[in-house]
Amino acid sequence: MFISSNIEQSAELLKLLGDTTRLKILNLLFSEDRDMCVNEIAYEVGASQSATSHQLSKLEALNIVSCFRDGQKVCYELTDKPIVDSIRNILKVV
Repeated sequence: MFISSNIEQSAELLKLLGDTTRLKILNLLFSEDRDMCVNEIAYEVGASQSATSHQLSKLEALNIVSCFRDGQKVCYELTDKPIVDSIRNILKVV
């Protein structure tokens, strides 16, 4: 069961990284090195706010980003999970 679970998690991560918009979001958050609100992220990656929110929720589900409110704004930041460092290294290679 443990091996199967790891394989399933790996497959989910690879699917997650297979989307151009999610990679743009991650690259932006890595380059800015700060939390950003959905509107900022959407503008920078050239996507609608709802599409950006949808992609961010997928990243949040795998604990790659975390969400918090700043007044009326919904903001996201990278987590300090080891997987985030691995993704950062992958993006550096590409």
